[in-house]
Amino acid sequence: MLKINFKELISSYDQNLLDNLRGFGKDDEYLKFWVPGTDNYQSFLNLIDALIESKILKFKISFKKVSNENELFKKIDETLMNISNFDKNNCDYEIILDNNNYSEFKVKDKKKFEQEVELKIDNTKITTIEKNNENLNSFYKENLAHFTPNNYYINKIQLNENIFKKSFTEIDLFFEIKNEIIINVFHNSNKSSDIEKLINLFFDIIINKNIQEAADHGVIYLEEKIRKFNNIKVTPGIILPNQGGEYFNVLNRIIRSIFKNYQVKNNLKFDVNKNYFIMTEKWKLFTEKEKLQKINIILDKIKSTNVNLEDESISVNKIENNFKIYLDVDKNFSKLQREKNILLEIETKFKTLDDTLEVFVEEILDQNKLRLKNSPQKI
Repeated sequence: MLKINFKELISSYDQNLLDNLRGFGKDDEYLKFWVPGTDNYQSFLNLIDALIESKILKFKISFKKVSNENELFKKIDETLMNISNFDKNNCDYEIILDNNNYSEFKVKDKKKFEQEVELKIDNTKITTIEKNNENLNSFYKENLAHFTPNNYYINKIQLNENIFKKSFTEIDLFFEIKNEIIINVFHNSNKSSDIEKLINLFFDIIINKNIQEAADHGVIYLEEKIRKFNNIKVTPGIILPNQGGEYFNVLNRIIRSIFKNYQVKNNLKFDVNKNYFIMTEKWKLFTEKEKLQKINIILDKIKSTNVNLEDESISVNKIENNFKIYLDVDKNFSKLQREKNILLEIETKFKTLDDTLEVFVEEILDQNKLRLKNSPQKI
């Protein structure tokens, strides 16, 4: 049975994100669908969503050393009474989810959400984000100078019912959303400052994207695009957009607010985000042999730069659905992973081939099975 330590799950999300998503074994599969919420209770609800999505209905969860436990337990107990059978022992729960009850609960929760938000939010009002003196980290400012994004400036703007407006300092940003897709974006500033260039580059990234995907990952993609211009890592560990400067925070608040207002206006409540990068035709057209050759070139470089890895330490087991790359690794690799995040390094390098590529690993004991020629290949 899956066992979850709630406090460790929350605290490790930022620092150990990739390890959890791509970790050893199948028990971590649900983490692909989970993100923390704005508080512990919302994080718990998001976790339930992720477990349901992964078809994990039976699990144990511990809330030891979690702040505001009494209030949290009261909310959790009320929720679990509607969607599960559960046993509780102090801070520990053993839970068996009921899929049908969960579906009914979600419908009721959606209606409650719409009623509450409708009372709290006036859609006729436009939120203006105040100017912050912090702009861009010098590293990002230097890299940004090398980009030439499309210019989304429009002098005369005709509004319609599908357009949502927010303000970035003195610049008005407009998002036209139809059927959950951002079909048009524009702004009203024709200056040549860092702000306009950053906005234009952000618009290049999110136009024609699903609004939920833009809200969840748009600023992450923006930060990564600017940072990767010269492939210099500005800080150890997982990079968060706000490390690049206040402009990233402002854009993140804007697009998330637009997403929220779009939900309210259209009486929608989105489930788990399944909108990701679209695979390039170039990668799709490579033959199985060509894909493996390109992947193995990267793996050979990884092995050559890590003295503790042998030729048998890591190899391709299979490529599934064109983007899931399954690797067989040995104990040397596992030991190295505990010392540094080599999985992150591998996946980052794989994404130079195509942004959709993801890495999954499994430690095996039989070294002979590491050989690609003995492993079934599936595209």
